[in-house]
Amino acid sequence: METSVPSGAPAAQANPSRTWEVLCHVAALSAFIGVPFGNIAGPLIVWAMKRAEIPAVEHHGKESLNFQITASIALVVLAAMGFVCFALAAAIPLVGLLFLIPGGLIALAGTVVLLGNLVLTIVATLKASEGVPYRYPFTIRFVK
Repeated sequence: METSVPSGAPAAQANPSRTWEVLCHVAALSAFIGVPFGNIAGPLIVWAMKRAEIPAVEHHGKESLNFQITASIALVVLAAMGFVCFALAAAIPLVGLLFLIPGGLIALAGTVVLLGNLVLTIVATLKASEGVPYRYPFTIRFVK
């Protein structure tokens, strides 16, 4: 079994700056393994540590941070709205059942936001690994 690189093919080389660019996005996934607000803290830590050293980290860090803040705000708002709907459904006999429909739709919207966050973070990670600047859609630019 041959393990050498075929002639004419470039050998893969480790690029430390690319690693930090990727970490800007991968760090956001820490929220999916149970770190509270890890989706914001992770990219913030990587961005704060390396933004002055590596210009591309400035872009990737801000993009990841802005997207994660936007997604977190959306999830908090949806959770509050869902709580109100389900609380009203439980508190008001019979008529309160009408609040189950919007509550269910809000829960569905929250699921879409979570899955969208996961998918877009993976896409951004792959783009960063290729050295391509990525701009998240549906993002409020809090950090400029």
